[in-house]
Amino acid sequence: MNQNFQQDSAGRLLTVTDAVTPLGAWVDRDPVVVPTEPSVAQQLPDYSCSEIKLIADGANTHPIYVGGANVSSTKSQDLEAGDLEIIERVSNANQFYVIAAATHTAQKLRIQTR
Repeated sequence: MNQNFQQDSAGRLLTVTDAVTPLGAWVDRDPVVVPTEPSVAQQLPDYSCSEIKLIADGANTHPIYVGGANVSSTKSQDLEAGDLEIIERVSNANQFYVIAAATHTAQKLRIQTR
C-alpha cells in the first residue's frame, strides 16, 4: 500500500492511502461464472450497496439471464455480451440471481457496486 501526504486547511499533514475508494465511486467485484440451465440459478455475492452494475462479459457467446430466485431463460432480464444493466435503490447484490441457457457454459458477469 502506497502512502501519500496531503495538507488539510489548517496545514496539518494527513496520510492518504491508495487503497481508499472515494465516496460514491464504483467498486469492481470479482466476476461471476454463470451456471447453465437446468442447474439452480446462482445468487450473486453478499455485497452491500445502493446501486449495482451488471455487465455481461464482452467475450460471452450467449445471453445471461438476471432476475429473482426463480430466474430462467423465459423469466428474466437478458444481458447479451457487453450489455450493461444499472439497478438503483438496492441494498445488496444478493437480491439477484443469474443463469445461462443450457449448454452455454463459461458465460461471465462482471459486477460493480456503490
